[in-house]
Amino acid sequence: MKRCLSWCLAMLALLVLTACSTPTAVADTDDFRWMGTVVAGLSETGEQAEELVIPASATEVSLDLTGNTVLRRLSFESDDTVIRNLILEDCTALEEVVFPASVEEIGNCSGCTSLTRVTIPEGVTTISGSAFYGCTSLKTVVMPESVREIGVYAFSGCSGLESVTLSPNLTQIPDGAFYQCSSLGEVQVPEGVTSIGSSAFDGCASLSAVSLPESLNVLKDAAFMDCTALTTITIPANVSEIDHTTFMKSEGEQVAFYVREGSWADLNSVKYCLSGDPTTY
Repeated sequence: MKRCLSWCLAMLALLVLTACSTPTAVADTDDFRWMGTVVAGLSETGEQAEELVIPASATEVSLDLTGNTVLRRLSFESDDTVIRNLILEDCTALEEVVFPASVEEIGNCSGCTSLTRVTIPEGVTTISGSAFYGCTSLKTVVMPESVREIGVYAFSGCSGLESVTLSPNLTQIPDGAFYQCSSLGEVQVPEGVTSIGSSAFDGCASLSAVSLPESLNVLKDAAFMDCTALTTITIPANVSEIDHTTFMKSEGEQVAFYVREGSWADLNSVKYCLSGDPTTY
């Protein structure tokens, strides 16, 4: 009897030890420190969660996960949850983020080097500056029509980004927005965009096809600098500002230009170093 009891106690101790040493796979409400209905942060248990689902009971969320190296997926149980502050900087294991429909601005997800999927819901109006800076595993970005503004260097250094669909309601592509996105193969700039900023697509070495809208007025310095795969470009008739570095390449065949006859680009092609003798249309 004593031998049997000792064996049972030993097994119970082993089970308790195993349970305590196993990281939490999915965080639940017990993993949060609560301040009313606001999620203030994660407990020590929560910091070990590989998947974090913000519960519907959290009507407002303020969450700073900077430097978390375990979390792989973040999602929200309710589309009505209000995000007051969400910082995911340098969450190096994070692979997927699903934002709730209530979010209007996407902030700091920079340095999430494992991030491959991000769902940007309809209703988001702003993608902040450097929001996805250095997210080297991000493959595809689809912006909903609600997005009206992207910040400087928003997707800079996303070297794995192969495809991007821009919102039709953007009016400008800001400085460095897709700087050094070296895997990006093509881009269609939507009608309504009037300005492409400095170094917006600088260093996009795989970029071979670019469609520029008739609404475009300004192409800033180095906007498409060192896009080594780009061989031809059609300059819209309304463009009235190009810098001599806009399409400059440090090596390889220079870009051939097509310009509207009599347009500003046609009349100023020599001054602004549009290579060769641009073809008019």
